[in-house]
Amino acid sequence: ALAKGDAKAVETRELNLFAAILAIFAPNAWI
Repeated sequence: ALAKGDAKAVETRELNLFAAILAIFAPNAWI
């Protein structure tokens, strides 16, 4: 695969992980 494509995939994966973590912790933060 192209290096550029791989970097993009990794970036997207990290963003998805970050979003998932926020989804888990955000509700607790609001309380």
